[in-house]
Amino acid sequence: MFYQYSTSLGYDYLALSITWQKGFCAVSACNFKATPIFSLHGLWPSNLLKASPRNCQPTPAVTFPKDIMEIKKKWKSGIVSQLQSITIPSKSQYNIWSYEWKTHGTCMVGKSFTNNTLDATNPEAYYSDTVYAFSNNVAGLSRKLFDKNVKPGFEYLANELLSALKDVIGSPVTIVCATANDKKQYLQESAMFHDK
Repeated sequence: MFYQYSTSLGYDYLALSITWQKGFCAVSACNFKATPIFSLHGLWPSNLLKASPRNCQPTPAVTFPKDIMEIKKKWKSGIVSQLQSITIPSKSQYNIWSYEWKTHGTCMVGKSFTNNTLDATNPEAYYSDTVYAFSNNVAGLSRKLFDKNVKPGFEYLANELLSALKDVIGSPVTIVCATANDKKQYLQESAMFHDK
């Protein structure tokens, strides 16, 4: 589950955002075959009553590895292979990872799921926590929804989907839907939050 962080760290809680591949590709052009599963979008420090931190400038300054080859050389192989398996399988996985760390990971400090502390200057630690959060909260989610009679390819009211997601995840969730060219609404994303 998620930790609640002190507001002195600049955020109140973490939001784990996940993408429904089929819905994403129904609305956006995809360079891969979408499957009916959730993929990682990101782990975001977030606030309840004020703007969430973005694009922080950690000290000392640090740069994200310049390409996927550098990531594979510098990071533990387990993190890299897990990230590759849970991120949308596009040709631009590196760009997604770089963007998410620069936008959100640079703002994460404090208690960590997998390390003693999170250091905003360490992208590997950020992704270690992200993989951990995804693995412990999203693994088997599609199957659990199926068991609740929420099945890919069928239409549901937003409140039905929200209720099913909350039941299987065990914490508050949000959903984002978008309209495709066929004028139908498709689930794009869901985010789960620490239950205060």
